[in-house]
Amino acid sequence: MSPTKPPKSNLYMAETQLLLIPGDPSYK
Repeated sequence: MSPTKPPKSNLYMAETQLLLIPGDPSYK
């Protein structure tokens, strides 16, 4: 992991939070 690049897990969590929105039909 390069110190200059953010961890992929961080980006994954951000995308997950955007996709998994409370009240969204896809959240269930």
